[in-house]
This record gives sequence, structure tokens and C-alpha cells, in this order.
Amino acid sequence: MPSPDINLLNVHPILLPATDETDPPPRILLVDRNDDMRYFVETCLHSNGLATWSIDQARTGAEAVRSLHREHQLAVIGDVASGQEPLAASLRSMRALHNIRVLKLHCWSTPPDWCDAALRHPFSTSDFHRVLSTLSLH
Repeated sequence: MPSPDINLLNVHPILLPATDETDPPPRILLVDRNDDMRYFVETCLHSNGLATWSIDQARTGAEAVRSLHREHQLAVIGDVASGQEPLAASLRSMRALHNIRVLKLHCWSTPPDWCDAALRHPFSTSDFHRVLSTLSLH
């Protein structure tokens, strides 16, 4: 049974194109100002079957905006040190144009309009895995 602190929005499966061995791996953007949280989330992603995915990391919204591009299929947004509004605007655009999925961590109230799912803090590894499974990334 899902935790009451998990918010699932209108989630639609991502249909990944067929790839061959010459295609680059799918990409994830991971944003959090805390090094330990980024390590924890990266470990959760790897243990959820996404070990072959390329993970780009950022600490601030500005770093994330510079890193964000259409090859990202998932963005995991935690506690952003600064620049959350420009990041939110970029994520809205990327969701509309390129079908990127966005998971917001540390959500304290209503999930923002730029995310597909949200987790309240604190959350467990099993909560994280359960939300990832709803985003249909595999």
C-alpha cells in the first residue's frame, strides 16, 4: 500500500525508442544541493534497474538549467540551492516538448505543476522505488 505522503499526478508511460549498442544510454538529471542526498538517490536509481542510465548531477537550479536537454528522460529534483524558478520554467517546457518525466523530492505541500510525481520528506527507498515504477521508465 503506498505511503500517504506520495503524490501521483497524471502519469503516462514513456515509450522508449528501440536502441542499438551504438546509441548512448538514456539520461537522468539529478538535482539536489546536498551531496549525501544525491548519492542516496543515485544508489536508489541504480538499485531500481537504471544502472546503465547516464546520470548528470547539479546542485543549483542554474546548473540544472545548463545541463537539461532533450536526451533526459527523467529529472529528479530535490532541494535546490538557488534558481528554482528558472529550473521550473525549463522543466515545464521540456515536459511539453520532449516528454521528460519529473519527480520532485522534499515536497511539503501541493506538488508543483512541473512534476509528474512527488515525495514528501522523509521517504524510504521503497517509497522512491514505488514512485519510479509509476513513471514507466523501463
